[in-house]
Amino acid sequence: MTMDAARIPVHVFTGFLGSGKTTFLNALLQAEGFGRTAIIINEFGETGLDHLFIEGREDGIVELSNGCLCCTIRGELAQTLAGLPADRIDRVIVETTGLADPVPVLQAIIANPPIASTFEPGSLVTLADALNAPQQFAEHAEARMQAALADLVIVTKLDMVPEAERDARLAEITAIVREFNTVAPVVAREDAVLSPALFDVASTLRSRYLPPAHGHDHHHHDVNRHGDSIRSAVLRSARPMPRHAAEMFCELLTSAHAPHLLRLKGLVDVGGEGPLLLHAIHGVMHEPRQLAQWPDGELGTRIVVILRDLDPAFVQNLFAGFAGLAMPDTPDRAALMENPLAIPGYKPR
Repeated sequence: MTMDAARIPVHVFTGFLGSGKTTFLNALLQAEGFGRTAIIINEFGETGLDHLFIEGREDGIVELSNGCLCCTIRGELAQTLAGLPADRIDRVIVETTGLADPVPVLQAIIANPPIASTFEPGSLVTLADALNAPQQFAEHAEARMQAALADLVIVTKLDMVPEAERDARLAEITAIVREFNTVAPVVAREDAVLSPALFDVASTLRSRYLPPAHGHDHHHHDVNRHGDSIRSAVLRSARPMPRHAAEMFCELLTSAHAPHLLRLKGLVDVGGEGPLLLHAIHGVMHEPRQLAQWPDGELGTRIVVILRDLDPAFVQNLFAGFAGLAMPDTPDRAALMENPLAIPGYKPR
């Protein structure tokens, strides 16, 4: 079986105002393994990276002291990505402003076919300030959205919390994040190993952090308690699923409920040696790509969806039908493939 061509991952760094994104990014760029990394920063960000620049060029690309590439955004993100020398980079990191919604950034990557043929969404890393995160989560929807969509949450500034209170503060922030994101690892900045593997683990769907399958098909979802109606659902199946069924599942979900689907990311067992990688943002779906092998050696479909104002039970029923799982009041795969309107609750735009 021919595998789809590999693409360059675009990782997104986000976090509320004062979360320490630029400080963390500066440290990252000095670490081993990031020499072929392109950095895109919002020119209206809190702090620029000018102090790291050695030499500017007319095309807006400069070389950093460790050999990385860096460019500032001039116009649309898609245009910036298109101008990067793809043969010279292994990954891209986009740093957003503290008030930014990361969804448009991810959409810019997957909504432009020429860009999507070279780049793909990677990990979304959210930084949380240990001093102010609890209050920011309580008062600002942007902070909650950034954490809800994260593949990885890194807690910064714990060294500024009294030593006797650090464990409790980390536990408090983790508990808050769990209210709207049940699967993303939450780690202290001091415990985050600065290497490319930090993002590679997250970009493989956090498979090491998902609830165990216990040897059978399993569904899990939590109910958000922060008043935003943000809910996460983990969809799993131990049996292979036809590729066209997996793609149709995503297409129906994105077309019928685009405003409510914040993010979908998954690995689907389509019966080959490697899984099918799925990624969708709102109503935009990235072209599925089949990987040559399972990233972690663990077979089985697992898909994480982040929803807003949509009952996870609908998504579970939709997935169950296309995956061929037996669930009450759910049409079987054949009925769904022939007539999508057979899905209870399906409302085309």
